[in-house]
Amino acid sequence: RPGGVSRITPNLGAGLTSPYAQNAWVNSGIRSKMNLLGSVPGRVMRGSQAAKDEGKPLPDTDPWAKLFARPTPKMDGVFFMQAALAFTDLEGEFFAVKFADGARFAARGDVVRELVMVHPRNVTATMDYMRDVVTSWDVQANGKLWSVPAESMWHFRTFNPDDKHRGLSPLRAAFVGMEGDHRTAQFV
Repeated sequence: RPGGVSRITPNLGAGLTSPYAQNAWVNSGIRSKMNLLGSVPGRVMRGSQAAKDEGKPLPDTDPWAKLFARPTPKMDGVFFMQAALAFTDLEGEFFAVKFADGARFAARGDVVRELVMVHPRNVTATMDYMRDVVTSWDVQANGKLWSVPAESMWHFRTFNPDDKHRGLSPLRAAFVGMEGDHRTAQFV
């Protein structure tokens, strides 16, 4: 739709609104994976700009090492990775707004000082359909609608054959069965 807005969110039905909170198997599987992978020590490594430095860990004083050690003042790196893994499993994607100094959205070339995780269901893409690109992401947060430039959003997504701009949860196929199980459990 030219000029339109694309929004893909799972239709979970009236009964099952949060598979993580309402389904013991989903909760236990994702929590186990989060705890296992979230406890693996992470290192921020140098890229391939200089072959002699490639693969060496960055010093703790490096801005990227600091960012991933504490993405926000209220979230450490382990919790951030656990949340990213959970959102990827549940929603097929995760979003983090990149902020630079002065609490402004980070632009290309800025040093990112903070990564703020956003629930994927609170994010809508604004598209340029002529170029088939996302120009910005509208984020519903704290009772306000924020328009975040695409370059200021870190978006990781899984493959989705129906929408190349949004991820597809690996649990999406199981939602129908989980909805039935949830409704059945209401009568037991």
